[in-house]
Amino acid sequence: MLLKSINPANGETVHEYPESQWEEIDTTIRSVKNAFHSWKKTSTQKRIDHVKKLAHLLDIRKENLAHTMTIEMGKPIQESRAEVEKCICLCNYYCEHIDEFLRSKSIPTEATESYVSFQPLGVILAIMPWNFPLWQVFRCAIPSILAGNTMVLKHASNVRLCHRHRRFISRV
Repeated sequence: MLLKSINPANGETVHEYPESQWEEIDTTIRSVKNAFHSWKKTSTQKRIDHVKKLAHLLDIRKENLAHTMTIEMGKPIQESRAEVEKCICLCNYYCEHIDEFLRSKSIPTEATESYVSFQPLGVILAIMPWNFPLWQVFRCAIPSILAGNTMVLKHASNVRLCHRHRRFISRV
């Protein structure tokens, strides 16, 4: 089956994509699971460095990403740019505060010592809607990967072109 991205402004097909096959999905999940074992051991500073690089790439590609969102989903270009900029701000915010968010916290109990500790969980599955194709992903992915997790994304089928542009995230 082919999935189609259709420009809502003029009804034209922007692009057609083959539906993912089970073998491809299985390979992706195994790859992400394998990556988790090393990513969870990566220092927080190195994770921060990767996310800062991602924010920089978003800034460089802002116009291209905004144009893609506008064509594929009919979002006004200024709103598309704002979505990219919001993702850049989110990256910077979490880079600045992640150490504080992940710091173990003592809690008062009747025990000798009680605390909350934040540890990587593993592979996070995110199933995302179409309306904010970058923001919805980033608000979930950035804190998750900074915490040492890896992520598999299942995005809405009508924003596949936006999804293809996000593949550079996995290479950062």
